[in-house]
Amino acid sequence: MSGYSIPRVVDADIAGPSAELVGKLVLLRSEGVATIGTTYGPAPATRVTAVEATKKGAVPLGLRLIFWTGIQKTLADADPRYPWVAGRIVVQPQANDPERTFYTMETPSQDDYALLDAAITQINSDESPF
Repeated sequence: MSGYSIPRVVDADIAGPSAELVGKLVLLRSEGVATIGTTYGPAPATRVTAVEATKKGAVPLGLRLIFWTGIQKTLADADPRYPWVAGRIVVQPQANDPERTFYTMETPSQDDYALLDAAITQINSDESPF
């Protein structure tokens, strides 16, 4: 699967290649947690395999680093029997400080479920590159 290679040090002020996930209907599977050097010092990041669910099927987006704590918690809470977490990544203002934002996964809409079902079927097929 083509994708993004993980750097040794990342700029903590930008989301980097993971920013492309915002707004997309994605399936994420945790590949473990690593401590990554950032411009602010070491930080935990969840390594994920990312797949976009589209009308054309599952589109592999490769390996990504997720520093967003809300999404890290969702991934950590995933049932190991069902490792793919699905939703749309969104940016929301923090309630106590609207100048600051956080990243979270919205629950899929009714319209999203057909796309996700087709993507999971493709991922679980014998010919899947995942």
